[in-house]
Amino acid sequence: MKIHLTGLLPEEIKHNFGQIKSFRSTQLFQWLHKSVFDFNAMTNLPKDFRTLLAQHSIALSSRIIQSIKAHDDSAKFKLRLFDGRYIETVLISDKAGRNTICLSTQAGCAMGCAFCGTASMGLIRNLAAHEIVEQYLLIKALTSDISHIVFMGMGEPLCNLNEVSKAIRILHHPAGSGVSLRRMTISTCGYLPGLRELVSSGPDSRMQLLPQAKANPLPELKQALQAYQQKTGKRLTLEIVLLPGVNDRPYDITMLKNFTESLKTVINIIPWNKISGLPFREPQSGELADFITRLKKQGFKVTQRYSKGRSIDAACGQLCIPN
Repeated sequence: MKIHLTGLLPEEIKHNFGQIKSFRSTQLFQWLHKSVFDFNAMTNLPKDFRTLLAQHSIALSSRIIQSIKAHDDSAKFKLRLFDGRYIETVLISDKAGRNTICLSTQAGCAMGCAFCGTASMGLIRNLAAHEIVEQYLLIKALTSDISHIVFMGMGEPLCNLNEVSKAIRILHHPAGSGVSLRRMTISTCGYLPGLRELVSSGPDSRMQLLPQAKANPLPELKQALQAYQQKTGKRLTLEIVLLPGVNDRPYDITMLKNFTESLKTVINIIPWNKISGLPFREPQSGELADFITRLKKQGFKVTQRYSKGRSIDAACGQLCIPN
């Protein structure tokens, strides 16, 4: 079986090709993170090493087969994986010119969130670390700069934590892309086993909207978040997908207040993006503003996600490739 190079750190490349000197593995790692995947183009590598690589390894297993750009400068990319499966990746540009890439960690998703298009796919399979990294490298080749990474495309990252963690180490490595850990965010629906593993390395509406909530009850979720915050000292971002009449009631704000007590948090409001066939509606601007105002009056620090890519089904919750 051939080795997927984009899923390896320099020392692992050295381990797999023991006859080469360490600096050669670093050179190869650097080429890959310049989005150069043709061994013949890696001109500072000896010819015999390039031949060896061609015989025993794969530089790139994924391909972009479709890209769609929206009027707001966001873009969605459809990728074909080595086994014929498909995933989607999104690039979002903000007013300050920063580019954030939204990486998928699974093909499909098993969480079953009622408001999410990806849930309709079910879980097809986890992505390997190299498939997560390749999304970044492929899109990086098309844009001048990617400043931030969010693991919140298709799938629940904490259900595939080993591969996500490996991808983070690869993308953070200073010899390659060198992405700061502060510029990488893992987004989760609250998967407790993954949260607990991350530390060591609710209300009725939550039960209805997030089937996994039954297996991940709020008291235990809060304990895991407290442990994570105590260990890292980092502020937590809690995201609310705003569903008018469903989770914007005074009761919901009271429950949120109770849950966040003793936690250092910021609340990020995401207006629900329309997904055909789901029984919700998008919040009107007045409803959104009113909810944010009510949260601020209760002392919450609040930010708002401005949905981009809605016209190309690339906004939060809209990624879906029908089986």
